[in-house]
Amino acid sequence: MADQLRDDIYENFGEISIEILSLYGYKSFFLDQTENHTNKSKVPKKEKYVYHPSAEPSEVPEITQEELKQLQDEDAMYRLILKIPHYKNAKDIEVLSNNIFLARESRWEVREALALNPRIKPATVQRFVQDTDWTVRQAVSTHPLLTPGLLDSLSQDRYSATTRANVALNPRTPAQVLSRLTRDEDPEVRLGVAKNLGTLPEDLALLMQDTAPQVREYAAAHPFTPLEALQDAKAEPSAHVQRVLMLRLRPLTEAAVQEALKHRRTSVRLVLAGHASTQTDLLDRLLKDRNLLVQSLAALHPGMPAALEGQGEHPRRIADLLMARSDITSANHLTMQGRSGNICFALALAGNPKTPPDTLKQLSHHAHPEVKIRLIQNPSTPAEALIQMVHHPRWRELIQTHPNFSSEVQAQVLELELQEARAWDASPETLHRLAHSRFLEVKLLVAAHRNLQEDTLHFLLQDPAIEVHYTLLEREGLPETILNSMAQESPIEVRRLLALDERSPETALLMLAADTDQTVQMKLLTRPRLPQSVVTKLVQNPHQSITVVQQVLYRPEVNEAVLLALALHADPAVRTWVIADYRLTPAVLEKLADDPHDPIQRQVIQHPLTPAAALLKLTREHKHLWSQLVKNPHTPAEALLVMADDPLYHWCAWPRRNAQFSRKTPSLLVYWMVKRFDQHHSLYRQIGQHPNCNPQVRHLLNRVLD
Repeated sequence: MADQLRDDIYENFGEISIEILSLYGYKSFFLDQTENHTNKSKVPKKEKYVYHPSAEPSEVPEITQEELKQLQDEDAMYRLILKIPHYKNAKDIEVLSNNIFLARESRWEVREALALNPRIKPATVQRFVQDTDWTVRQAVSTHPLLTPGLLDSLSQDRYSATTRANVALNPRTPAQVLSRLTRDEDPEVRLGVAKNLGTLPEDLALLMQDTAPQVREYAAAHPFTPLEALQDAKAEPSAHVQRVLMLRLRPLTEAAVQEALKHRRTSVRLVLAGHASTQTDLLDRLLKDRNLLVQSLAALHPGMPAALEGQGEHPRRIADLLMARSDITSANHLTMQGRSGNICFALALAGNPKTPPDTLKQLSHHAHPEVKIRLIQNPSTPAEALIQMVHHPRWRELIQTHPNFSSEVQAQVLELELQEARAWDASPETLHRLAHSRFLEVKLLVAAHRNLQEDTLHFLLQDPAIEVHYTLLEREGLPETILNSMAQESPIEVRRLLALDERSPETALLMLAADTDQTVQMKLLTRPRLPQSVVTKLVQNPHQSITVVQQVLYRPEVNEAVLLALALHADPAVRTWVIADYRLTPAVLEKLADDPHDPIQRQVIQHPLTPAAALLKLTREHKHLWSQLVKNPHTPAEALLVMADDPLYHWCAWPRRNAQFSRKTPSLLVYWMVKRFDQHHSLYRQIGQHPNCNPQVRHLLNRVLD
């Protein structure tokens, strides 16, 4: 009988999986009849009869009330129920159901057969959920009239893992029930949770660490599994899971799609149906897939165009999903679909701009985060729905970008965030989230909170509001890294205060010394003490002014390195101040000896600390300074020898000394030569009187002057 039923279902529905059949109530027909479960209250099982799900309404005979009244014994009623699966009149089902429950010792086969009938009343379904026989509860676990409360009750069935698996597969099962089933001991139950679109992302991340490879495979293929959980599973031993991970984590190319479709695995098609880069032609193909979950994901895909949604013949559930996404569906129909509690319809309606406002407001209470994301992305979501979602901190930042973010919603967000920021025991994670607030009042409270961590402090330093930086600077015990960041990233007013702050470390002062603003540099110079490295950094700053340099020279921390840096300053006035400094050293004078300006060269010659090498260099390069060099008592003998052995003097002195001027010699040249000789003659006399004049110099002078 079961083989004939399987053939009939394949003939009518095609090759579909057992999990898909469970959504319509057919999985119970293929259960193992010899399943090892015990129940002392059971009647010994006889031959099990099943109804034919493909029976046409015209083939079902009409049952009159007179015939029902004649059925007094339970055996006749039992045969009638098993023989006729679908009834034309709802009154017939009600009468049969009441008759069965009137007999408390009725056979479990009768109750099981009636539980499989999709047309029984909700009250009867509730009675079957509370039935004492596990087979009856298992039969009713796929009924389409199960409410979230009844599904919660069935999920706690300890005797039938199949019942719990059917609940895990049901798209109406609440998220909290799926969270509990995530930790079920039976892998089939956890597999059902991994295949349910209503499973929360945190539960999917937990299933990525499951011991069963098939559970990990479907958890990786789930479109709402967090990216972090997928990246942490790169060392996956299962080849099927690795294939799914590669499709999820890598760009979806045409070659990757063709290669993936060769494996003919449902998990691969689930990834393609939920991937954001899936093309329209592939979505059309997946919409006709034999797996109902693949079809549902393809129908919910944002890239499904409106022209494609109305084409082709699809199963009833897929057609309803497409209608829920369509903008031509009536408001009444969309409202009815919103009351179903199905996660697929909730996702479709949440993203449809034509969904009635009351339905959107009702969906704002949904527990699944993807529903809330689609609501926030829906421009038609009313302000009342946004207010309902704004209580959850996760959605506030997204809600603030919504076009319906009215003043009422804004006031509600501000009140909630202020309440959280004022809590003295607020967690660091909460404070970091509040640091992203759009309200200045909230950020000021966060900046002053005692539970702030360093990463939140760094984030607040990026805020453009100067009040936030002022509040941060007033905090006690700021880390050195924060002070260094403030010296670089804070506004100029804050940097000025930081330059005066005694808590500023040397690294922060070095950054402030390199600041482009001269007022910050001047604030540094007003500190009572400065490290020498900071003073050196100030004089090396290309953005400094003459006033800053002048103030630097007044500092007691000025050393040879500072003077050497100022000796290379572009302004001659600065170099003049340097040569007049009382802390001048021979190394600085040697550097100043290379200065091209004549006044500075003369001051270098006159300075008593000028080294002999610098004086010798000036003697060789600047003859017009000889009159100054010969007056310096520290001029070395080598410099005196250079001056005494001047060939130009010999050329001017020879005609004068021998009176051999020609009449043809121009008078101007004669005048110049005589004057030149007189000058050098006076210079040579001073050389001879110099304290460093050695015998070699005197011998040369005597030979010239004689």
